[in-house]
Order: sequence, then C-alpha cells, then structure tokens
Amino acid sequence: MVGFADIVSSSAISNIVPLIIDWELKEKFLEAATKRAIQSDMVVLTHLGDGFLFLANYNESSQWYYNIISFYEGLVSDFKQIVQELNLHTIKIETGVKFGVSGGPVIVGFLGKSQSYFTAIGPDVNLAARLCALANVNQIVFSSRVWHSIKPLF
Repeated sequence: MVGFADIVSSSAISNIVPLIIDWELKEKFLEAATKRAIQSDMVVLTHLGDGFLFLANYNESSQWYYNIISFYEGLVSDFKQIVQELNLHTIKIETGVKFGVSGGPVIVGFLGKSQSYFTAIGPDVNLAARLCALANVNQIVFSSRVWHSIKPLF
C-alpha cells in the first residue's frame, strides 16, 4: 500500500503568512507525520515540502488497514493542533490534510547516483498522487483495490 498526504491550501497559506510561519507549518507537519507513521507501523518516504509519500504495508502486516486509518486520524488531529499553535485559523483559509491511497506493485529503493533519496515508483504511486489531488479537506480517497479490501470494516 502506497499513499500521498498533502496540506490543503498550502500555497494560499504560503502567500499570506510570514515565511518563518510557513516553514514552521511544514516542518511541524512533516515531524508529526513521521512520528505518526512510526506509531502506525508505516514509513514516510519522500518529503515534498507540503506533503509526502508513504508506505503502509511494507512489512505485510495483516492489520495494515487499521494502521492507515490510525495514521490518517492521528495526523488530521495533529494538523488541527499545529494550525491552532501557529494561529493560522485566523487567516480564514480552509486547510487540513488530504490523503490518497492505492495498492499494487511498486519499486522501493534509492533513486539517483550522486544525490540519492529513498522513494517508491510505479503506477500505483501515480494513482495515489491523483487520488490525493481529488480528496477534500481531511478526506482520504482509496483506490478500488484498497477500498474492496477494507470495505467490510465499515
């Protein structure tokens, strides 16, 4: 399982707040994401500034779907707290976190020779990015393969 998470309205916020506040928002968000990923037995891969790529089932856990939901709920809660701490609720821009999750074969490893970074590539990475772009504020969008796997839980 691979997914993307992104800050909603990140560019709009960046255009209004001081640069240092924008930096703190993104730093705190990525720190919270990394912490929640560890707690949820997941891995945050490539950081994108206002979002990231993650792996949800790298160790083939039978509880991967609970890990994704726990990660999602925890990060949404963390982000709300970060917005409050930085007084971003006063700027009247709707923000939150959006997620896209897909499942299928991907290649995971170091990409690049001189400046390598750990990432995943493949059609399901692209699908997860597109699903993330479709998500609304504090919403998670699953591919059909993922949805059919977790649908019995709902």
